[in-house]
Amino acid sequence: MLNHRRLVVAAALTTATVLSSSAFAAAPVVNITEPTSSDVVYSATFPFVQPIGFTLQATRRRQGGVEVAAEIKDIGVLDVQVDAVTIINSGDPIGSPFTTANACSASLTANSTSCAASDSKNAAVSVPWQVSAPGQYTITVSARIQNAKGEDEEVVLVGMLNAEYPAPPAVANACIKANPSVLASKKQHGCVIAQIADQHAKYETFGPKGEPYDNALI
Repeated sequence: MLNHRRLVVAAALTTATVLSSSAFAAAPVVNITEPTSSDVVYSATFPFVQPIGFTLQATRRRQGGVEVAAEIKDIGVLDVQVDAVTIINSGDPIGSPFTTANACSASLTANSTSCAASDSKNAAVSVPWQVSAPGQYTITVSARIQNAKGEDEEVVLVGMLNAEYPAPPAVANACIKANPSVLASKKQHGCVIAQIADQHAKYETFGPKGEPYDNALI
């Protein structure tokens, strides 16, 4: 009976060690480079294709209970979502997006996705996103090494292009970019642009759509 208890305790400790080891795997670093919250994307027609660009960097992983350097081949799952809907691989996250040689896999480069691995730890990827209509969208890119998830998120405003009279969000965006110290972060930038877009869309606060706008009020 005593031996049985020792075996049970030993098994529990072994399981805990395995879980603990995998828990210390370092998440890959994900950074969305295009478009970002500080951008307003415009198009004269809809739908249109907007690239979503991002970088991936592998850092550390666990092997046999020991932390070792990771490579992009260790990334097990990659997902790109717009408003919580996966837009790659026919709606499914991509498993093993990189080969054992740290190259971009065929499943990753399918469907017009571009990918370049600069070395064994870093890669840049661009995914086509078909934008159906103007609006505010949340872009999320995530990747996993073992059970550690790295993620980046950007809230992006998409507007209809009017070459003669730039829309209020475009005017505000240009003003903020010309005066970057006005706001503390790109998240605030996106929030301000979104509020102006909402006022413009719902109430025409800055003037009737398609006509000259009150830039001073914006």
